[in-house]
Amino acid sequence: MLRALHVIVAALEFVAPKFQHKAEASVHLQALAVKHDLDPFTIIAVVRNESAWQSGAINRRTGARGLGQIMPSNYRKCVEAPDGRACERIKAALLGWKYNLSETARTMATWRGYCNRRVGSELAIHWLPGYQGLDMRRGAICGHQRRKSSWIALPAVPKLTQKVLANRRELMNRFAAPAKAKGTPKPKPKPKPAKAGAASRRVARK
Repeated sequence: MLRALHVIVAALEFVAPKFQHKAEASVHLQALAVKHDLDPFTIIAVVRNESAWQSGAINRRTGARGLGQIMPSNYRKCVEAPDGRACERIKAALLGWKYNLSETARTMATWRGYCNRRVGSELAIHWLPGYQGLDMRRGAICGHQRRKSSWIALPAVPKLTQKVLANRRELMNRFAAPAKAKGTPKPKPKPKPAKAGAASRRVARK
């Protein structure tokens, strides 16, 4: 999804005033959003919730790293040798804001595609809990549970997912221009005053 660069900059200024790479990150966000067909506001809101836009953030319990709290275990080299040099290089790279932002957007798009294939939904309320690691806790896949031969959407949305979506709505309300409804009639121009006819001009001369 394409949003104007100045809008992305303003959103980053709002959520991450202390982040030092806002101008460059805004350009990168715009490119990632187009590449992966994501709303930049969704990426910004996810990172805001995951790390508060602190690129050096490390979860001591899970090992998740960087802006989007990406798990090293997502990478085959870290699964095969968690303490190996190749995995250490991956861990270090994930603390770089630009690489992590790229991996965050890629992971979000991967989850969206997975949920579309499994349950037929690309809605954020369904793929975002997977990104956040919440579906595993509630025995769900993409916000759904298998009932007989079909997938049934769970009525409850996890609170952390609701928080991210609320953050995205806040950004949209603050910085996104309201879309014009299709088919909205244009205001009619005011009628110009009629010019005096020949008869009235003759009367005026008298």
